[in-house]
Amino acid sequence: MTVRTKAALITAAVVMAFFGLMAMRHFCGPQAPAAAIRASEEKKTAPAPAEDPRNAEVRAKLQRKVSFEFVNTRLEEAVAFFRSFSGVKMTIAPEAAHVEKTPIYLHITDMNADVALQWTLKLCGLEYGIVDGAVVIAKPKPGSAPEPAAEANEPWVAELRQKLQRKVSFSFVDKPVEEALAFLNTHTKANIIFDPQALPEDGQITVNLRVHDMAGEMALEWILRLADLKYEFRNQALFVTQGGKEAQQKPVPGTAAEAPGQF
Repeated sequence: MTVRTKAALITAAVVMAFFGLMAMRHFCGPQAPAAAIRASEEKKTAPAPAEDPRNAEVRAKLQRKVSFEFVNTRLEEAVAFFRSFSGVKMTIAPEAAHVEKTPIYLHITDMNADVALQWTLKLCGLEYGIVDGAVVIAKPKPGSAPEPAAEANEPWVAELRQKLQRKVSFSFVDKPVEEALAFLNTHTKANIIFDPQALPEDGQITVNLRVHDMAGEMALEWILRLADLKYEFRNQALFVTQGGKEAQQKPVPGTAAEAPGQF
């Protein structure tokens, strides 16, 4: 066999191998992507693991509506209230014991118990989880995202705004802002929650304001303007916190002349 003949045979073998590989890809290739797609679809449609029935029962019990007023209330007392109201076992983790002496001031009307518990713990810098059929109260996990402000079209936001249309009359002279907000809370039945972190170092913001037969929302706007605070709709409540100067970019409804008796 000559060198030229050997080269020709090698070339023919390479060509046959190439076309054989192409044929295999033609007949087998389309099957692999289809199998991958089916596997992906099966993964997407796979049912989520069932929740522990004990945890589901706890969540159901915490859907009941609750109303209360905490005034200088300790954490253990507040937790005891929720424990008695819901019939749910609740424990405070050891690392959360440092807030035991933190006083809680919170007035809630007709709110889901789970949300009311969230607000109670937020004022103490805590949160809760449900583990093995019990509520466990602890410090927030590192990197926990803050509760986002609500969308304007959420039904409970409209309900709060409706409550704030109720007329109020009052005369505040050097009134602590927490008490002024508590007054509006009581008379409008809107859940207004004050952020204790908004207080200055001396721990006091006072308000001087007199209004007569004014919508609660407008009265609230004036109180917050005078106290350099702002509010956001969050988690079934109106949350009052720092940032009044940034919030004052838009004019407060009414004018000084339209706020009867302002001083």
